[in-house]
Amino acid sequence: MTIITVKRSEIPPMTEERMKEIEAIPDEDIDYSDIPELDDEFFKNAQLVNYAKGERYKPLTTTK
Repeated sequence: MTIITVKRSEIPPMTEERMKEIEAIPDEDIDYSDIPELDDEFFKNAQLVNYAKGERYKPLTTTK
């Protein structure tokens, strides 16, 4: 697999045309092989954070 690194300033802005192209890609054509499957253990500790409402991620504290 080839890794390509770019600066954020080099990424072109999202256009309506590009968004339509992305939305038209069938799910079965998307390669998820490099993304680990999320199991029950992950979701046990997951938090929903709504950044639009100004919420911030807060690390969970564990007590034993």
